[in-house]
Amino acid sequence: MGLETTYGSILMNELGVVNWNPNNTNGTVYPLARELNWTIARLEWGLPHPDDRVEYELWTSANDLNSVAFKQNWRDTALNFEYNNYTVFTPHVYILDGAHWGCDDGGFHCGSQCTNSGRLFHYTFYFILFVCSLREVYIHMCVYYLTKFTITKKKNQQRRYCAPDPEYDLSVGLTGMSVVQENLRNICVWKLRMIILLFFFCIPFLYANSTKLNESLWWDYSNLWNKNCWLTNNSMITFTESCSYTQMTSLDSNMTQWVKNCVSTSGGYTYRGGVNTILQEEVRLRENQYLYNLPTVLVNSAIVYGNIDCDEITEQTCQVLDAICAGFINGTQPPQCFQTTTAAPAPNCSESDRDCQGVCYGHYSVDRCGLCLSSETDPHWDDCVGCDGVVNSGYKTNPCGICVSTSLATWNNTGKDCRGVCQGGYERDACGKCLSPSDPNYNSCNAATTTSSSKASTSFTLAILISVLIVVVIVAGIVVIAILYKKQKKTEKDIFTWTKQYQLMEDRSVNATKEKHEPAPAKESEEREEE
Repeated sequence: MGLETTYGSILMNELGVVNWNPNNTNGTVYPLARELNWTIARLEWGLPHPDDRVEYELWTSANDLNSVAFKQNWRDTALNFEYNNYTVFTPHVYILDGAHWGCDDGGFHCGSQCTNSGRLFHYTFYFILFVCSLREVYIHMCVYYLTKFTITKKKNQQRRYCAPDPEYDLSVGLTGMSVVQENLRNICVWKLRMIILLFFFCIPFLYANSTKLNESLWWDYSNLWNKNCWLTNNSMITFTESCSYTQMTSLDSNMTQWVKNCVSTSGGYTYRGGVNTILQEEVRLRENQYLYNLPTVLVNSAIVYGNIDCDEITEQTCQVLDAICAGFINGTQPPQCFQTTTAAPAPNCSESDRDCQGVCYGHYSVDRCGLCLSSETDPHWDDCVGCDGVVNSGYKTNPCGICVSTSLATWNNTGKDCRGVCQGGYERDACGKCLSPSDPNYNSCNAATTTSSSKASTSFTLAILISVLIVVVIVAGIVVIAILYKKQKKTEKDIFTWTKQYQLMEDRSVNATKEKHEPAPAKESEEREEE
């Protein structure tokens, strides 16, 4: 019987397995999960340890639920290791290469899951084309640079950086673009820490205190983001750039401006941005190390598998610490590697030692809604508890910030005045008018009626006067037109009479002239007759 079989038999016997035989499992009887004799085993890590410092990385993301507990629990230990120069820690963010998923063709079929579509070089192209048009002597040089530009453009354009849609539904909820943008801000916070460290090594006495303070910036910001911007009652409103910068300002008044500059100078994170150097490097590192799961911890380039919550920081309960301790050269381990649990659990656990999923010493518990969840950091923890603190009460905070039962038809309007403004102060008076109580016309129904009647009477009188005036004007116009017409007819008659008289006078004058000249021809005719 080999060594592995011997140890296997011992383990199976401790677990309560009957007739275990690795060569023939037909007769093996395994106990039910709740009847297992639970045994605590120690996992020994075989890691490379080139020196007395261990390098480890955390690959995470803005919506990485499984790293929330680790970031909270590991913070102090991480800072202790860094301050004493035991370790070198580097965080990374999980970014997908848009080209791999077909999101780099300039289209919109990947929706809002990606940033930086990358039309980066079009102005350069137009500039080269303009210079080429100036002198024909540059034609060969222009062909060379335009060809080189086109190749470079094809390599660099449409280089998108993506994250899966958090709800796997592009029509609702958060977007992958929001995740990518927060990931970039997160890494910029870490780079701020690196800048401070650079100054520390240059001027150690001046920057000693500020460096230790800023060692914690990334851990504190990441935990604030999880608490105030992501794991909230309404992450659609809080998972934003504005919330991110608010957390930064609470830690350091200069951090927000630094991160904004970092985002901008690295290439930005808008939908139509170009290549972003930081995101590009994160994509390259992830692909080179073939990392596909979140979260992932690497210690001296080896992946740490299993739960990384580290609720208790000992080698027996925290796999990350166990792996880090295995990465040191013998004799160089920090004191934390030799700590043990204050009260080691018994090999077997009673029913009271099991969590709500039946796991011995598990971390699941039942919330007030009766759901078995991993911890109080779960976004669905106490979902059924109303804003009044009562389970299944149906009370929720409305848009005006008032805790009201959702069964009421007025839930959405409670707290709004008659104008629809939250806490506006306006109300309807006895006259049915929407006024402020300080308005002088508030509840002045009679005065308003008198004024209204007076205005109506004045308007009626004015309308009658205008009507009469219009009638007078029309009648006067008709009279004037009749007089002018009669006068025109008389003038035409006079002209006709005068014209007729002149014609008679002209006819008489013509006849007289004819009589004066007619005798001469008659005499001539008489003479002809005599001849």
